[in-house]
Amino acid sequence: MKKEKKILAIDIGSASVKVIEMIRVGKGYQIEHAAIESMPRNVWKDGLPLEVDVAAVAISNAIRFSGSQVKSVVVSVPTAAAMTRVLPVLSNLHDDDIEATLEASIAQYLPFDASEVQIDFQKVGPTAGLTDSQDVLLVAVERKFINDRDICIGNAGCSVSLVDVDLYALANLIRLIEPIDTYPPHLAVAVIDMGADRTGLHILHGDGSIYAREQAFGGDRLT
Repeated sequence: MKKEKKILAIDIGSASVKVIEMIRVGKGYQIEHAAIESMPRNVWKDGLPLEVDVAAVAISNAIRFSGSQVKSVVVSVPTAAAMTRVLPVLSNLHDDDIEATLEASIAQYLPFDASEVQIDFQKVGPTAGLTDSQDVLLVAVERKFINDRDICIGNAGCSVSLVDVDLYALANLIRLIEPIDTYPPHLAVAVIDMGADRTGLHILHGDGSIYAREQAFGGDRLT
């Protein structure tokens, strides 16, 4: 039996670093290692490190306190840092062709240079009303959000193997504890994500986000 690869998840915020290592047990998951370490003030802001070395020390401390020996890390970027669109493409295209098509047309959707972003996509399903078209979810993230995390985590002795977006990571978590995929088609799910200095309101419907807003108000203001 092939041994399942372990991955350490790291959530980096302006107030703290959270790490967790989980293993699959039956149909669920079990926590193996976890820890929370404070992030010094004015070191991490708006999803980016202002002081890379200090941020790396906080990440390293969190990993060490957790007791995890895993070096392969999954992280996420803020929802506000990601541009998402559901776009139709020809249904007979393979993944490489879809990526090339999206790269060729992405500039019209971006408020900055296309060379500054990293893109990914996921097939959603047939395009409504069209027989030879399929919808794909396009996600574009400024490279600095990925590269800066890669540097910080590399300085902490680990390597980034997977990058997600906060909203979709939350949606996947919700699906583990609530069967929202079985909800009637007209129902949507509201997700409120409150952090130390920002609060996000996200409306999910089906496989995608139909509304997302963030406000500069969080737990710090309440305390």
